Amino acid sequence: MTTSAVRLFGSTFKWNGVAIAESVEIGFPGINTEIIDVSSEDSTSAFREFIAGMHDGGEFTVDANFIKGDTTGQVALMTDAAAGTARTVIITLYGGATWTVTAICTKVQPSGGMTEQQKISFAFKVTGVPVFAATASDL
Repeated sequence: MTTSAVRLFGSTFKWNGVAIAESVEIGFPGINTEIIDVSSEDSTSAFREFIAGMHDGGEFTVDANFIKGDTTGQVALMTDAAAGTARTVIITLYGGATWTVTAICTKVQPSGGMTEQQKISFAFKVTGVPVFAATASDL
């Protein structure tokens, strides 16, 4: 049997149309649906009944090597995080499939130590509808 799995190496993350330099781990939005219990005394099966409620695009993170000269990418993202500005995010997977969302950066966390590179981690909250787009050739 031959697998149909694909690698993620080569994926990109764009904030407000600009690629974030040296992203090393890119998370993904998703779709979560709240469930509403609509069971009543009229439920004929004596089983609970549910309907779908509001959807939520979730949260995701992106980790990168910190590049202080990435003024239109990492630094601009930090500025938008401080201002609470929502921007368009495009995550392009190796092969061409994309996730496009509007998101707010909710956390900026630098890290690193004496024997490792300086890193930075960003956390995002999706606002609105996450859109996944792929063709058969992308997958």
